Amino acid sequence: MRVLRSFQRAAFVAIFAVLLLFLLYPDAVKAHFAIYEETLSPNSPANELVHRTQTYPVQQLGYAFTYPRWSYGYGIGTASLGIQYVMRIMHASYMGIAVESGYGKRFRFL
Repeated sequence: MRVLRSFQRAAFVAIFAVLLLFLLYPDAVKAHFAIYEETLSPNSPANELVHRTQTYPVQQLGYAFTYPRWSYGYGIGTASLGIQYVMRIMHASYMGIAVESGYGKRFRFL
């Protein structure tokens, strides 16, 4: 029962926040809703819902396998998935932000 009430309170706060934003900034909120309606409505000619949920992810997955080292996780976003386990086993400190982009490349052992 407590969980249900917390969901009700969270929904109430979210609805209240949207209404407050609509009262304070009506043009900005209308512009956002117009974009959502144009791109996500199935009746819209500029519908991107199918592209965003089906076509694009499958297409990008196919592109990931064009890299020569895809089996090592390069290009498919899995190169650093094991870092959390290495840190736990080796007792290494936190690696920092943006590890896959090249920042914070070295381990600092305790």
